[in-house]
Amino acid sequence: MSITDSDIVLYASQSMPQSDSSTTGGEINSGVRVIFTDIAGYGKISAFSNNSNDTGNLNITGRDTVGIIRTDTIQLSGTATVVGTQVFDTILVCASDYFASGEISIQESSSNSGIGKIFPHESGFLKPFYNATANSTGGANKELYEKIFIKNNNFVNTFSGVSITEVSSGVYNIVNFGLEKSQKYNESTSNRTVAPTGVTNYGAGPSGLSEPIVSNSYQGIWLKLTLNAGTERIKSSFYEISVNGQSL
Repeated sequence: MSITDSDIVLYASQSMPQSDSSTTGGEINSGVRVIFTDIAGYGKISAFSNNSNDTGNLNITGRDTVGIIRTDTIQLSGTATVVGTQVFDTILVCASDYFASGEISIQESSSNSGIGKIFPHESGFLKPFYNATANSTGGANKELYEKIFIKNNNFVNTFSGVSITEVSSGVYNIVNFGLEKSQKYNESTSNRTVAPTGVTNYGAGPSGLSEPIVSNSYQGIWLKLTLNAGTERIKSSFYEISVNGQSL
């Protein structure tokens, strides 16, 4: 079977810090994606699965309507829809306390607008640069680095001629990406203010891979966020890249 777009997934790295002082990067975390659509407006979160065995806890972390980080825990009830209690206007992390049996759908409860999904044998999704904040006006500008991965989840086929390009939407004007020097490279840095050594340059692309991504392999991508002093919080911020290639 040929590769489809659902086979090409963006995953988190093992260390996605929640502050500027913790380790960042490392190996791939194939249980956590960095793909979801942030909540539109504000509202409570609802969740359900297509598998009755999904009955664990789902922990939603985000900002409330005044910007304070809050966490809400939803006890899943299989295929029944369960609604949380916290009102969010931005989602940061959605994490189950186990690996999903089925496909768990997360929505804004009043409109049923889709936010994201947790797929079988995975445990959640998140937004990079958790709680990244700029220095006050007059202070130094910041450059922060976090790593994600492109993985070919196809069990048979190779993804070749791969090209990665930044999409001109969201926070593209303050984020660039750089390819790690080789596939399955596991570099980490002491914290996200430290640039990795395995990336030669950052930009908007297109950036082509020197080698195809074989079945179940992956390529690291470092994201570079530039925050000028005095930059205020950007609600529902997102960054988008386009990944193109071919298979037989």
